Amino acid sequence: MNRLSHPLVKTALLGGIFLATFCFLYTLSFVLFDANPFGRFEYLYMPFYALGLFAAMFFYRIYHGNGFLAPWKALTIGLIMNLVAGIFYATLLYGLLRLQPELVEDYKVKVSELVSKTFEHAPEYFAERSISEAQFAKDISEVTAVTMAIDKLIKVPSIGLLMVALMAMFAKRREPEKDSRY
Repeated sequence: MNRLSHPLVKTALLGGIFLATFCFLYTLSFVLFDANPFGRFEYLYMPFYALGLFAAMFFYRIYHGNGFLAPWKALTIGLIMNLVAGIFYATLLYGLLRLQPELVEDYKVKVSELVSKTFEHAPEYFAERSISEAQFAKDISEVTAVTMAIDKLIKVPSIGLLMVALMAMFAKRREPEKDSRY
């Protein structure tokens, strides 16, 4: 039997693609409404991400597990989904940033403004750590579509790991053990 046709793997792969598409559509909605997709509401979709993880685990439990889901299967579904979602979302985001490079430039401008304000309000904090505003400006100028996509490739699965563990706890349900005394 082909390993990719196993219901557990299919559920995880399709769930991961669905999660990545949802995250991308969330980001795209900010672009369509001329808002900053990398601002303070950047990770507001994460509760829905957790709900998507749970939904895939619950789907597998109901339709393929006869109402039961072993903890290792729940974790496997969640980890595969998380990895696939992170890779697919980063790829979609990279495509968007390559098609609209002004998003990267807007991001650089907004981060530069934020760093300038921070240096104005707390210069002693940076002086103690011998960090200069010029160093920040240099680092910000090196941001590209690739670095932003890699940032999401690292952050989304990292945040998702905790959610996988939590959702696996809620979605699992063991089969009752048969008593050997009877």
